[in-house]
Amino acid sequence: MTKAHLITCRKKHIDTDLIDSCFRMVANLYDWKAPINSIILKEDRILVLQAIAFYTATCPTFTVFDDKHYRVKADGYRLGPAGDH
Repeated sequence: MTKAHLITCRKKHIDTDLIDSCFRMVANLYDWKAPINSIILKEDRILVLQAIAFYTATCPTFTVFDDKHYRVKADGYRLGPAGDH
């Protein structure tokens, strides 16, 4: 990771490559602005939350799917406050 991959957000450094990877894990493959409804590993929860907030300006909800996974849902960029409506 280089300094170019880091941005400063409220005085915290964020690895944009990692956030981007996490967002691509849950985003719609054909329309990144669409609502999010995915299954993730429990250990990825915090990173996925940060990625969704960063890219969509929405707050995701997490529900237990099974002992190792969460279902994550979010309105997505289009329906969120930063959306193109």
